[in-house]
Formats: sequence, C-alpha cells, structure tokens
Amino acid sequence: MFLRIKKVQNKEYVYLVNNRWNKRKRSSRQKTSKYLGRNYKLTKSNPALFEDFIPSDINDYFSKYSSQHIIKDLINHELLQHSFKLSEEKLKSSNFLVDINNIQVIDDKTQKPISLEMNEGFLNNYTLSNLLNIKYNQKTDKEIARLLADSLLSAGISIEEDIFILLYSRIVKELKDH
Repeated sequence: MFLRIKKVQNKEYVYLVNNRWNKRKRSSRQKTSKYLGRNYKLTKSNPALFEDFIPSDINDYFSKYSSQHIIKDLINHELLQHSFKLSEEKLKSSNFLVDINNIQVIDDKTQKPISLEMNEGFLNNYTLSNLLNIKYNQKTDKEIARLLADSLLSAGISIEEDIFILLYSRIVKELKDH
C-alpha cells in the first residue's frame, strides 16, 4: 500500500492505493482503496529539539513513560513545531484539528478528514492510526526498527537519531517484559 496525491482543480487530495499482481497477465493493477482527505502542506515555523520539549532528563523520560506515550509526545512535538497549539488535549492550527486520542485529523470547520504534508510524509487518519497501533509481536529486532521508522516517516514525524534509538530500545524492552 502507498499514498497517492491527485490534483483536482489546483487542489491536492490524498488516497490510499493497493497494488495487486496478476500472475496470469503478468502485470500489476492499482486500486484506490480509501480517500484520506484534502492535502495541506505545512512548513516548520518553530524548530526545536525533542529533548527541549520534554519536562525531564531524556533517560529518565524514556524509562518512566511507555512507548505509546512517547510516540504521542513525538506527534505533539512535531505539530507544535508546525504552529499548532495544544487545547483540551487536541492540537489546533487555523482550520486544522488533530485529536491523537480519537485518531482524527480533520478540518475543524467541515469535520472532514484531511491530510497534513510535513517533512517527508503525510499525517492523516490512516498514518496516525498505523503509527499508534503498530503490531510488533513475532517480529525480529530489525523488522521492529524498520516498521517503526517507516511508520514515523510516513506520518511525517521527524525524529533525531538518538531519540529513535531510545524509542526503539524502549519498545524492545516492553516486548521482552511481556
């Protein structure tokens, strides 16, 4: 699966597309499986390190909080760098609303789903859900690292290398503890 942007009347829309291989015809067929909303390109206006965002020492933070909590904080951090403001546990910017707990990325006025293009990815209901609901069970350490990196990148979440390593280590520790 991958995301495709279609331009209609100078507006961009994002769709989830599936590839299927036809053995008999020896060709692939692409099928649009889901509309993910109008695309809005965001620019970073308040660059800051994640370490400056968290309230405590980085090592204490990663030992104290779950990987799920850390991922939510990474999303919050990224959106705050793109001029979003935190209000009632939701992130708002002009007409956009991101509700991480309810896995919603919507236009605040129309309540329709949208896609926010940041860094090298797109934050929308699909990528947000994928990031928050990654299934790590029965995967090798290398597969876990790749899955985590792909999910963060596709959601447009920029992460420093040392923070990624700490997050990955936290996930591996949680899996071994269960």
